[in-house]
Amino acid sequence: MTNSFTPIEILRPTAVEFGCGTIAAAARFAERIGARRPLVISDSFNAQRVDLLGLPGAAKGIQ
Repeated sequence: MTNSFTPIEILRPTAVEFGCGTIAAAARFAERIGARRPLVISDSFNAQRVDLLGLPGAAKGIQ
């Protein structure tokens, strides 16, 4: 169980990809590091498109 005293680890990609067709980079990064439940923070407009990232785990929205 996680509480306010449990440390968390934040991993960042070593490279940043941007431009047309690079949305799959998020899924490749998650697969490479073995992420099972990646955290995606988005505005409400782009939250409707989170499935396009192809990430593992179930999407849960908070409003």
